[in-house]
Amino acid sequence: MTPDTPDWAAIERTPEFRALVRAKRAFIVPATLFFIVYYFALPALVGYWPDLMSTRVAGHINLAYLFALSQFLMAWAIFTTLMVIAALRTTAVLAFLFAVLAVVFFLLSFGALASDPDLTKAGGILGIATAAVAWYLCLAGVMASTFGRAILPNRPLFRG
Repeated sequence: MTPDTPDWAAIERTPEFRALVRAKRAFIVPATLFFIVYYFALPALVGYWPDLMSTRVAGHINLAYLFALSQFLMAWAIFTTLMVIAALRTTAVLAFLFAVLAVVFFLLSFGALASDPDLTKAGGILGIATAAVAWYLCLAGVMASTFGRAILPNRPLFRG
């Protein structure tokens, strides 16, 4: 082993590494079970209860379409939640943007799943507010780049 190569076997035996593996497993197992049930529920429901899933909600839109839409939006909600966690090491405005966006996707997802127009409307209104935060973040970045200093506040959350 060269002096620049880490001793992976020793790292693997450290309590910190073992705690990290336990935390990873505590997240992955329940998340995997949730996704398997949630994503296989649509074909199972359509296959075994077609009358229920073909129930029209509005016009030609039925429960199966809403369930599929909720799965798409839920995937974005989960991805955005992971982006919130990552953004906590960047700036306050970016972390806030992803936090609000995650709430938007959850509202839209649950609104589609429950056929609840109020949840969907709340998600849409919050989505407009999210756009305003995104515009602010872009303007802050462009102004800082243009003038070589921060003009609009965008406090860093992590100092490494």
